[in-house]
Amino acid sequence: MSSTNHDLYYYLTMDARNFDIEKDPTLKAVSTVSSEELFTWLREPVKTMPLKEVVILDTCAAGAASDSLARLATKRDIPPDQRRAIELLKDATGTYILMGSAADSVSYEASKYGEGLLTYALLDGMRGRALDDGSRLDVSRWFDDASQRVPELARSIGGIQKPIIAAPKGSGFPVALITKEDAQKIPLALPQPQLLRIVCEDNNQDDPLNLRDPLREQLRALSDVRSRGDHTDVMYLDATDDDLPDALAPKILYTVTGNDVSVRIRLVENRKTAAEQVIAAHADDPNLAKLLADKIVEMAVATQSAH
Repeated sequence: MSSTNHDLYYYLTMDARNFDIEKDPTLKAVSTVSSEELFTWLREPVKTMPLKEVVILDTCAAGAASDSLARLATKRDIPPDQRRAIELLKDATGTYILMGSAADSVSYEASKYGEGLLTYALLDGMRGRALDDGSRLDVSRWFDDASQRVPELARSIGGIQKPIIAAPKGSGFPVALITKEDAQKIPLALPQPQLLRIVCEDNNQDDPLNLRDPLREQLRALSDVRSRGDHTDVMYLDATDDDLPDALAPKILYTVTGNDVSVRIRLVENRKTAAEQVIAAHADDPNLAKLLADKIVEMAVATQSAH
């Protein structure tokens, strides 16, 4: 989490109990790290020796830190006795900074990728997309690849996000050597299927069993992410029925005959039926909504895996 106040960026630590730094001075003093503090911490080591540094802020409003941190992306003042050594080594100085979004923008966290879009793009780059010569991870290419990938990922969930890069002039530098074996060990979750708002009706476009609301409640519960790192099988977008690329629209059509109900479940993807099943059940089954929600999730996961 992050916040802004008087053009400063504040990172809220895990012990923060609210987000109102304006009204809670204790919160600001104890449970935040400001962009000025980050600047001071990152600047301190170069008093003794020049360092290359990489800073990544995958939070909302991270761009608010740019005024302070961008100063690190310029060439640093270097003591005369160290300057000659640096020239001989042709060593770059400065800090490379990648911010998840602009000062007034969202950095998407709860997404079908199971983590922040910037984090996902960076991990994907480390697995091969951003590697030079098959193993060398150069900070410039890595950051450039992520900044281009994030807007694509954001569009896939109906959002807009553009990372910001602040970097010193000149070429980048390698930050890691990653073998194929190393790359395979980097965790990268498969994208979760996205479910749009469910449609539930009978042949008369009515809902005599009143299934729609409990179904939506079940799907919301099945896709609820409480904190970073939690995993769910699907992401249910209860407030969205617009077309999203590759999202699945669950449509239920059922017929009631006495105490029996025949339920046809269709998952529509890009306006085409991606999966379909018919289930027989009892109309008075108190667990009918859960049964159908579980089946929808099962079908969605199978459809995603088949891609």
